[in-house]
Amino acid sequence: MDSAPGWIGSSRRLRWSSLLLIVLCAGLAILVWQWIAGKPFWLDEEMIALNVRDRAFGGAGSALWLGQSAPIAWLASERVLLLTLGTGERALRLLPTVCGLATLVAAFWVGRRWMTVVGAAVLLVLLSCSEWLVYFPNELKHYSADAFGGLLLPALAAWVAEGAVGTDARPSLLTRALSWWAVAAFGQLFANGFLFVTPGCALALLVILWHRAGSRAALTFAGLGAIWVAAFAVNYSLGLRFATSSAYLQDYWSFALPPRSASALDITRWLARQAQPLAIKPGGTSLWLAFWAIAVSGLLLGRQPLALMGLTVAASLPALAALRVAPLFERMSIWAFPMLYVGVALFVDAALGLSRDFLARRTLGGRLVAGAAVVCALVGLWPCADIIVRGHAAVVAEERRTNHQLDDRRGVNWLLRQQRPGDVWMTTRLGLPAVWWYGDVPVADPLAGARQRDGTPLFETRYEQTGSPCSSDEMRQALRGHRRILLYLGFRFDDVPTGFDDLLVNALNEFGTAVDGRGFGRFGRAWIIDLQQPGTSAARNGIWGGCIRLRAAERW
Repeated sequence: MDSAPGWIGSSRRLRWSSLLLIVLCAGLAILVWQWIAGKPFWLDEEMIALNVRDRAFGGAGSALWLGQSAPIAWLASERVLLLTLGTGERALRLLPTVCGLATLVAAFWVGRRWMTVVGAAVLLVLLSCSEWLVYFPNELKHYSADAFGGLLLPALAAWVAEGAVGTDARPSLLTRALSWWAVAAFGQLFANGFLFVTPGCALALLVILWHRAGSRAALTFAGLGAIWVAAFAVNYSLGLRFATSSAYLQDYWSFALPPRSASALDITRWLARQAQPLAIKPGGTSLWLAFWAIAVSGLLLGRQPLALMGLTVAASLPALAALRVAPLFERMSIWAFPMLYVGVALFVDAALGLSRDFLARRTLGGRLVAGAAVVCALVGLWPCADIIVRGHAAVVAEERRTNHQLDDRRGVNWLLRQQRPGDVWMTTRLGLPAVWWYGDVPVADPLAGARQRDGTPLFETRYEQTGSPCSSDEMRQALRGHRRILLYLGFRFDDVPTGFDDLLVNALNEFGTAVDGRGFGRFGRAWIIDLQQPGTSAARNGIWGGCIRLRAAERW
């Protein structure tokens, strides 16, 4: 009879563990389901894929083409996948998906080690349902790796801190510290998330070790940081320096950094204005004030030392932006949000724990405090519900055959099947990566992007504002000797005005007749224009107050 309570407790723990495993498996299944769908690449993915395809080691050791940047080990890993598994979407998205899966597994470990089953379930559900933390594992970018690093390294720091118990000579503490620095060192080569969370976690660990295990342990820990410094030197020389010195990237991300001339007060105000958009994306909730209050409160009240490491991550987010190190914007800040979700889960845990403690006192005051704590836990679940609803709506609404409402894969392949000798290709500047990637056009040489492998010319068409009449001579010269135009309009929303499609087709009508056209997704368009059939005698090029210009395609 004495063994019955233990058996009952063991059975109950088994049931709760099974529940967490079910939540974990559901989250993993969502990511695998997305990966299996194999939706087409879009502009950003095509640009990074071209770097991986046409550069040795994915471009480590020099500035990337097409205004791209990515960690060197991540690029090299993608290069290996391309060489071994091919150029398909599933092959190249395998690494981002694996990083997303690893994030959920790490969250499961964090929840089991430092939370009750309720807190662990909240954390897993948030990571499994958050719109953007579910989206990025299915995109050929390194953001899912950033999220993984932003969760794993602080959690490992908490694990190291737990090993500091009153002595500076424990072999296990040295082993844990060495392991942490090794993960931080290699991780920064693989994902920016590892890099950005390291300074804050290292400083917190140094203080904890000095306090708990003595100065010798703290100094030993600091000395082991040489591993990370050496890795950073490699990372900077082969990758980071090209991104930090890129005038294009600096200008592109300037809106996501405080002005250089801003005062401390201006920077503080600027940072405060970012709280709402960041909570929406990548946080996944419109309840921005509640989200930040609950996440930070959870990191202040939650179980130590995990909560302290979470606080260093939360503090690093605005600090790195204020120092102009990391842009404070959507996907670029996703590395901090898994630990902010940990804060939400810790808040719910702390509120329920307080409720249990006061309820056990069996007094009226205790019951009132317990009730108030339950209300706080429900308030903590409020932004969680919003994240789940919004994430579910995004997953349900997502179209599997298109990407950003385009299907570059089908559009370019359709034109390739129609291609004949004497044809010429034409697209916009931001449509070029689609034609280069799906048309297998080599771009290792900047001028190579102007022709397909068989020599078929590829032109970039663009809009130019002008106050003078437009001449057709430039376009007539470029099209001379060709039979047909294969026109593809894919992603073109950042570099052309509204009405550009009509303006372009009207301009081309002077030289031939559109004999076939298809739509690929909501915005993708492809036309075949026969130059041997008479066109409209009076071209309407310029009716929007601008002209269509044409030039040979060129990689930038």
